[in-house]
Amino acid sequence: MNIIVTCVLFILALVKKKSHILCLLLFLLMWSLWGWNTWNGDYEAYAEIFINPNFATSELGYTILNKFVGLFTDDYQVFVIIISFVLLSSILLFIVRLSPYPALFSVIYFVIYLEEFVFIRNYILSTLLLVSIWITYNKKDVKCYVLAVLLGSAIHVFSLTYLLLLPAFY
Repeated sequence: MNIIVTCVLFILALVKKKSHILCLLLFLLMWSLWGWNTWNGDYEAYAEIFINPNFATSELGYTILNKFVGLFTDDYQVFVIIISFVLLSSILLFIVRLSPYPALFSVIYFVIYLEEFVFIRNYILSTLLLVSIWITYNKKDVKCYVLAVLLGSAIHVFSLTYLLLLPAFY
């Protein structure tokens, strides 16, 4: 059923490239595929970090995020649903506000990032950096970008490599 819905939405989005409704429907489909997914390879490892609050990870920010959401639920699947909603909503807002062809861009995004949700920390980092680049570009102030990179390093240490993009703002 998911394959049929995906194909229909893809075809419609290729025809109605400017449709905000199709864009939203594609993101709802992505959310359903990610938020309720239990079969990816890293699911058990991430669930262990969430369920066991004393589980040691090198990324303090990700641990804090787990503990914060853990205040409201003890179900890891609910955590995934919440995080996927927040992240995909951020990307959706980005696309709707900046793309002249939101439905088409949503299809492209869907295809490119189809497997990215498996790596939840990377996805959090990618979304955080994308939003910070947008804010930095609009405000002409790189402090936001640097702050996002440093904050991102608490989620995933790989974030620090994005400081190499700093000269691009000048």
